[in-house]
Amino acid sequence: MADSARHLGHIELILHELRTPVNVAAGSLAQLLEPESDAVTTAQQSAIMRAIRACSQMEQLCEDLRDWAHLSGGEPMVTATPLAPALTEAAKAAEATQRDTVHLLLPDHQRQEWRVMSPPGLLVRALTGILAACLRTAPDRATIPVVVEDDPDLHEIRLLVGAISRPPGDKFEAERMGGLGFALPLARAVIEAAGGRIWSTAGAGRVVGIGLSLPTRTR
Repeated sequence: MADSARHLGHIELILHELRTPVNVAAGSLAQLLEPESDAVTTAQQSAIMRAIRACSQMEQLCEDLRDWAHLSGGEPMVTATPLAPALTEAAKAAEATQRDTVHLLLPDHQRQEWRVMSPPGLLVRALTGILAACLRTAPDRATIPVVVEDDPDLHEIRLLVGAISRPPGDKFEAERMGGLGFALPLARAVIEAAGGRIWSTAGAGRVVGIGLSLPTRTR
């Protein structure tokens, strides 16, 4: 336990030291675009915006790493969380950051009584990362189905995104794909901290589908 606490402290320190220069860089770049600043060319403005987006990605990476470290460092608290509103919010967030030509098809019978176990405040983050990964690597003009299945015998709910088998697999190779940030490793930590499972299928350099199961009560 002492080693775990020390390692978590080191990770927190590393992330703090990373975020400080990233925040300074983002703030300095933003100043270049203020009205009172000297005029910049269109090309310069584009370069500044790219750099600001890169800083934002670094900040998000630090936040994901921090939460992942806390989930991986001990026994996190879990609570019953409504699934339907979390899934709707996650879908909006995922689609807002991806291409306009790719869309999610949510179930039209989302039952408000669905409740799953999850670490507090992290279910939407996990679902957003999962949905965004499938959207980002999908072919143009694709529609990705999202299916929710309630299994009362196993006291769990399954969420199937894209082309994914219903029986849980034992591989989550999608979390190692480049270009997706740290959202999927964090999603895995969130799901497994609640006592659930997550698996994926991939092909031709893209995420074909992701499946997950979450318990509906503490196991």
